[in-house]
Amino acid sequence: MAAFYKRQTKEYLINLCEQRGIDAADKSKEMLICALVEKEQENYTPESGDYATQDVPLMNSVPGSSQREDSSSCSGQDDRTSSLQAALQLLGSGDPQLRLQLILQYQQAERDAAAERQAERDAEAASAERQHQLELVKLQQQGLHSRSSETQEVHPLIKSVDKFPVMDKDVDLDTFLRCFERACRQYHLLREQWAKYLTPGLKGKALDVFVDLPPEFDGDYDAIKNALIKKFHLTPEVYGKRFRTVQREPTDTYSDVVSSLRTAFRSWLRGLSVTSFQCLEDLMVKDQFLHTCPMEVKQFIMDHEPKTADQAAEVADTYAANRVSDHRKASLPSYKE
Repeated sequence: MAAFYKRQTKEYLINLCEQRGIDAADKSKEMLICALVEKEQENYTPESGDYATQDVPLMNSVPGSSQREDSSSCSGQDDRTSSLQAALQLLGSGDPQLRLQLILQYQQAERDAAAERQAERDAEAASAERQHQLELVKLQQQGLHSRSSETQEVHPLIKSVDKFPVMDKDVDLDTFLRCFERACRQYHLLREQWAKYLTPGLKGKALDVFVDLPPEFDGDYDAIKNALIKKFHLTPEVYGKRFRTVQREPTDTYSDVVSSLRTAFRSWLRGLSVTSFQCLEDLMVKDQFLHTCPMEVKQFIMDHEPKTADQAAEVADTYAANRVSDHRKASLPSYKE
């Protein structure tokens, strides 16, 4: 038994001494082992060659072993303890080393059983965690599917392009684009989808403009629109001129004339980004100011592209000052040596 005690910790030996009524205070490990061996020799019964049953070191006294087993585990441990007691009695007065080996095997079996139970608990916990993760993934997928369905309801895909306007010779580009954009808004299309529904409706010169664009602009509605406006010369000045020169055709009603004036006026304002009354006032003042200027002055002002009426007046004053300076130079006599 001394060899068995040497493999144990001092703490375990102290606990064992306390259980057997041995004073363990201020003793080294070797002294504790000697005290335990002496105690075993006192309890040894020559008649049976057996040690007292209370001196048998069982697994439940080993530090670190589980003290909270369920009823089934306790029942199994009691059965193994009874089996050990029976085996020790069958050995009778046999070799004590064989008895010690049997006890050590029993302790090892207890450790293996505890490790197996712990492994089962760990496996159950891992299984529960996997199930929890699967449930989370399932809920996330259901949420993504729900959001995808809502997006499709808000931005449905239009399978037919027949629902969008098509250019013809009697409709100008501005009217065509405004009708097309209204249709896109009615169908709640994302702006990124507008280009693929615009191009089937282009014809003639407008289609040539689209074909000449680089491939990277195929899905860019704003780039296609700007190229069309540039090709058809739909500048704010063009709309301003159209607003001032609207004429009633023989087949037009006076309501048609008002509608044409309103369309040209709004396109003019939209091209110049006029969004407030102050901007509108400045636009009208500048336009009327240009009408008061001589043709050469007006052209000079237009070449400098002033943004406001005050800037247009400054450009006109600069032109007039330069003209006076040039006139004075031309009137001075020249002398030749």
